Amino acid sequence: MPAYCPSISRSLLVGLLVACAACSRGSDASDSAIGVDADLAHLIAQPDPAEAAVAAAPDTGPDPTLIDPCALVTQEEAEAIVKLRLDTPQSFNLGSVRPSCVYPGFPAGPVAKVDVAIGEGAQTLVATDRRLNERDPDAFTAIDDLGDEGWLRRSTVYFRRGETWIVVGAVRLIDETLLHEPLVAAARSADARLLAGEAEHRP
Repeated sequence: MPAYCPSISRSLLVGLLVACAACSRGSDASDSAIGVDADLAHLIAQPDPAEAAVAAAPDTGPDPTLIDPCALVTQEEAEAIVKLRLDTPQSFNLGSVRPSCVYPGFPAGPVAKVDVAIGEGAQTLVATDRRLNERDPDAFTAIDDLGDEGWLRRSTVYFRRGETWIVVGAVRLIDETLLHEPLVAAARSADARLLAGEAEHRP
């Protein structure tokens, strides 16, 4: 038998063996066995361990240590949320399991900022907010088609990809409902960038 080539999948190899077996037996091969030996038929019935492992692997979500939160939400999107110009974004804890980003307002301007967090820091925010509002079933509003689950509470959007949480929040002393639409839009864009691998941290 030829040496096994790693680039040939198990299913392709079995298919080749089946074809060879059928050809070698000619037209007199049994219809019930289709010209395949019992041991080969047994091989066909067995799942490919490598393929099964890939199928069973859980989706843990993006790795926070590889993400730059400031690349998840653009300056334009942050300013659209608070409806003001914002200062240059600042990243914190890049390369860690709890990176974050802040788009601060200008000192001489109105109070405003946009925060983005991913990983353990975001998960802590989610857990804390849920604990503080556990007696209020209406504290969180579900957001459809955002990550594996998405939620809005006041001026903050929380969403999850696999086991990784992402938070996009805003501060602006205006009616919070005016922030909801641009907040959700920014979160959807952040989710799309995560899926496309467009927010990776490059030291």
